[in-house]
Amino acid sequence: MCGWELVKAGLTSNEEFAKTLKTKIKQLGLTVGEFSKNSGIPLSTLNKILEEKRDLRLSTFRQIVKTVSRIEGGGFSEPFVAVIAARTTLDEIKTRVIHTGKIKIPIREYSAITIEDVLKAAVKAEKEGATVIVCAPIVSELVKDFVTIPIVTMHICEEDLMEAIKTAAQKTVKA
Repeated sequence: MCGWELVKAGLTSNEEFAKTLKTKIKQLGLTVGEFSKNSGIPLSTLNKILEEKRDLRLSTFRQIVKTVSRIEGGGFSEPFVAVIAARTTLDEIKTRVIHTGKIKIPIREYSAITIEDVLKAAVKAEKEGATVIVCAPIVSELVKDFVTIPIVTMHICEEDLMEAIKTAAQKTVKA
């Protein structure tokens, strides 16, 4: 069963949707509470939907289908490139979309200062539907042990490196 079966069930009836969603959550190996956390939908809302005590809002329906598809690796959520770096590096990104031929792929920023921040950001990015993560080489080997999506390392160009060395040298002379 995939996200499309949820769509079909949702178009059939509330009863059919609730039944299909219960089955899907079970197949994903999640509890309703875990699904709530993954989807951002309040647990009380999910329980009302599953107990057929509430009509499904279209925005909630979309979020459920996107979450199931994302967890399964399906194509409902918009793919994006996640960039994990310090805020100063992220501030240098001048565009929010990368063009690859006819396709536009959004860029999402994840600010991180510590190794723990990087790992949390990587897991979050994957859960949110990132198709690839860009991060510094110093953390890329560690990140790949925590996510299943590809990792691309960013490299500092010689110009940036030399500018930092010059700044450090100037501070050394002043000290």
